[in-house]
Amino acid sequence: MKVYDSDVKYWAMAARDVGAAERNLLPLINNQFGDMVTYFKQGISGGAQLRFKSPNGTKVIYVFGFEDASRWKVVLGGTLGGGFIDEANIASMDFIREYFGRLVTIDNPYTCMTLNPDDPEKEIYKEYINKCRPLENIEIPDTIAREQETCIANENWRYWHFTFKDNPLMTQDKIDRAMRTFVEGTIYYITKILGLRAKSIDLIFGQLSQDVIITKEQAKKYKYARFVSAIDTSYSNKTDDTIVWGFGGITTDGIYVRLNEMVANNRDKKTILIGKKAYSTPFAASDVCEIAHAFLEKNNKEWGFARDIIIDGPATVQEYDKMKRANGWLNHGVNANSIKSHVKVIDRCIFVNSWLAQGKYKIINTCKEHIHELENYSFVKGMPEDSNNHTIDEASYEWIPYRDKVGI
Repeated sequence: MKVYDSDVKYWAMAARDVGAAERNLLPLINNQFGDMVTYFKQGISGGAQLRFKSPNGTKVIYVFGFEDASRWKVVLGGTLGGGFIDEANIASMDFIREYFGRLVTIDNPYTCMTLNPDDPEKEIYKEYINKCRPLENIEIPDTIAREQETCIANENWRYWHFTFKDNPLMTQDKIDRAMRTFVEGTIYYITKILGLRAKSIDLIFGQLSQDVIITKEQAKKYKYARFVSAIDTSYSNKTDDTIVWGFGGITTDGIYVRLNEMVANNRDKKTILIGKKAYSTPFAASDVCEIAHAFLEKNNKEWGFARDIIIDGPATVQEYDKMKRANGWLNHGVNANSIKSHVKVIDRCIFVNSWLAQGKYKIINTCKEHIHELENYSFVKGMPEDSNNHTIDEASYEWIPYRDKVGI
């Protein structure tokens, strides 16, 4: 109906290939609009297309496969009113970005995309899908809602999540049969049955249970034996590596609580405002140290005093010590190299997994990056991957010196 009502003549319909579009999409259109739509396997201007009769004239809907770069580059050479992309999660990002670029000069463009659950680290989620939001009466899984909260919402972009219950053809018997088809906990069960995003490799921690993620109000009810803080640094402006400032607490009954965090990447444009002072990327070591001090001051007032701040990176440690002496800061900078060598990465994973199972690892719900990393950290070739781990590494610097105080 968006095409029907629009004044724009040209639109797009894309699937993996033309055959997939013919199988999955054309029958739905024919059933809905009948004789108003005519399909041409080879259109007048080349390639498959639909001709759609409307009160505003005949509309042309180009039908093509996004795997055929030569074809979609021709279609996207002009301005479009919008379109439909089937299984957008498997499309190349070159196509997706170019497609959205064709819409910027159009008033009220319209796009509908279908997606099957996939790796949440895919760029399409971060750049487009996680900027969508559900309508108020639409429920979506908590894990997906948390991923959406990591991105700023784009006004009028909507997200719909469908399950077996939304399919009128799926009786309870068929649903039960489908659930018995896959082994619970496997990638196929998570994506095909639960309809959740997941990597097709072994997750180390998996999806966090609801009792792990708590509110600030809940965290304030604990009695804390000590507070801990750390920094994980990366000054590159060419990678996804991040700078992480973290603050945590260890309770009197052995619970590690992730209380606060800040995350920045020198590649991205970002400004951090602490108090009345703003810091903008790219950050140098002196910026990181100033931010760390202001971050600590804020958390010291809200939660309690963290004597030491564990810092990854000798140059940053030296800069912190110099600024500490010059400004009379109270928090003592400690080189993370003297900490992290005590516990191997695989052993850190074992510690955290056991604490999660015991209910001894909690995270305040505003620490979104830590939640995201824990739910996506994976084994690669039998060892923990060297990505999705910046807040995980930083948090481990906090608790490694006190690991005998956490857990049962």
